[in-house]
Amino acid sequence: MFGKSRQISLKNPNRRDFSSLGFYSNLITDIIIQGNGYIRKVRNRDKSVGVLQYLPADCVGFTSNARGVLIGYKYSPLGSEAYDIDVNDIIHIKIGRDPKDLRYGRSPLVAALKE
Repeated sequence: MFGKSRQISLKNPNRRDFSSLGFYSNLITDIIIQGNGYIRKVRNRDKSVGVLQYLPADCVGFTSNARGVLIGYKYSPLGSEAYDIDVNDIIHIKIGRDPKDLRYGRSPLVAALKE
């Protein structure tokens, strides 16, 4: 199902910024604690995916149209200005569902603390 280049990407998603262990441990921590994990597809000049970039969940927001339909993401790295990312260039992994905003996941830890 996946081509060889995609398998290599998943084994070593971003050799520039993180080891595979760092990439996945940060992603899994965000998913467990916040209910959301974000991966950005960084594209090459030919539009193929070159590397996968971990994005901290607390730095990512949504961009919606007037009807509330998701059309993109906003990434605000700590201490930097926010910029838009195309909806097709983000992989959003979520667990649960936030009852106040169905676009977000909801951590089981947050659900347990609410009770």
